[in-house]
Amino acid sequence: MYKVEKTVSISAAHHLTGKSCPAACQREHGHNWRVTVTVQASKLVDGMVVDFGLIKDAVHALDHENLNDHFPNPTAENIAFGIAEVLNRRFKDLRLSNVPRVSRVRVEETEGNVATYEV
Repeated sequence: MYKVEKTVSISAAHHLTGKSCPAACQREHGHNWRVTVTVQASKLVDGMVVDFGLIKDAVHALDHENLNDHFPNPTAENIAFGIAEVLNRRFKDLRLSNVPRVSRVRVEETEGNVATYEV
């Protein structure tokens, strides 16, 4: 199995909903997020699992956005899951012969506060 990993930094706002969310998190606020995506494939096409640019573009589309417009209750956990889903749909739509799949998305909301989604 081949794997590649791409880290992208974005700045984005969000607010959380739910009874367990502290009041401060329920107000709109922003973070400088670091998103690391791992993609795997069993074979290479043109020597690659996938073009790093595809990963970068998908994550960078969230830069300077309100994440509530993209994900329901955008906790770091839900963002990680959502990014994996978006990328896997894009890979499927490209109909690449090596069928790359996201195996892991790591979302760092602030230094030391990290959520990971693994398939």
